[in-house]
Amino acid sequence: MNKLFFKLETDLYIKSILVYLNISEELFLKYNNEDTNLLDFKINQFSSLSTSSEDSLVFVNKSNLNDKRDIKGVSLIKIPLNEYNFYNNLVIPSENPKLDFCNLINKFCTKKQKTSKMLNINNSLISDKSIVGSNFTIGDFSKIEANVKIGNDVIIGNNVSISCNCLIGNNVHIMDGVCIDCSIIGDNVTISQNTVIGKNGFGFHSGTPNSDIYFHIGAVVIGDNVFIGSNCNVDRGHIDDTVIGDFVRIDNQVHIAHNCKIGKNSILAGKSAISGSVELGNNVILAGDVGIADNIFIGSNSLISAGTKVFKNFPENSKIGGYPARSLYDWQKIQVKLNKMLSKIR
Repeated sequence: MNKLFFKLETDLYIKSILVYLNISEELFLKYNNEDTNLLDFKINQFSSLSTSSEDSLVFVNKSNLNDKRDIKGVSLIKIPLNEYNFYNNLVIPSENPKLDFCNLINKFCTKKQKTSKMLNINNSLISDKSIVGSNFTIGDFSKIEANVKIGNDVIIGNNVSISCNCLIGNNVHIMDGVCIDCSIIGDNVTISQNTVIGKNGFGFHSGTPNSDIYFHIGAVVIGDNVFIGSNCNVDRGHIDDTVIGDFVRIDNQVHIAHNCKIGKNSILAGKSAISGSVELGNNVILAGDVGIADNIFIGSNSLISAGTKVFKNFPENSKIGGYPARSLYDWQKIQVKLNKMLSKIR
């Protein structure tokens, strides 16, 4: 949960969570040493397992329980729980921890907003609560909301939208039609026309009719010296931030889904699509029209050839190709054999 952009709407206690999820106090106390004082334990944030703290709420599926001693805060954990030793962790039993966790975010979290007076500059609106550096240029019909901080030598084009609390570094060029929300942008960054950064990602409970899209409480963090082409989309993280490292180059019409981590010096060619929670190491090159399935890791210094569809992890220094993806050398050998077979058929 990125507290620069999001907050809890009300104070959140274990007791109110139990009421919302329709979980009895008796069931909760059964797994928490029968200590009724725990019902008034206050939760201050939603977190992933990797970023959890003593005052946070996390969810844990059975497959994540290899080392329960590392779990901090309060855990929504799948029942039945009899076989587990929780090492004095606070737990809330749940039939579907992830769904309950996401529904709690939808219910209790909100974006930080602040009303302010809007100043008219060059037919654009800029909040009087925002800070703008020197040598600032803005085009027509753009809007900068409250508490935005913009560095020096920044150029903003026409019809640009920057939402509350965003941070923009020095020497940044934001071209026409760009939309920026819940984002922290470093120095020397270029964002080309009609690109959308930091909007809500695409997450919902599959198989449930009329399922709500999960509210995303992470941000987008973009490093220094990054170039992003036109008509791209970078979703903010669901819980933790989506991160784009320094010196990354992104071509036109590229999609980066929630929770992705793009390593330094990586290159993403046009029409590439990266699903949620993908991690690319440093110096990774994606040729055009590459697709990567969710939760995939690609090691540093790897190359993925054009049109490849990736469904498994690859280590450092990999050369990858094909559909489904495999070693580029193996895929080329397969193509040679197929061509020979086809020539015999003809």
